[in-house]
Amino acid sequence: MHLCVPIHLTMTDFNYSQNISQFSFYLCYCQCAC
Repeated sequence: MHLCVPIHLTMTDFNYSQNISQFSFYLCYCQCAC
């Protein structure tokens, strides 16, 4: 599991997330945001 990213995501960060796992990244992001 990677560190959660800030609420305001940038296109570069989102693109970088694809390298790991879009679904996993989104889940972690949602957990941090929610």
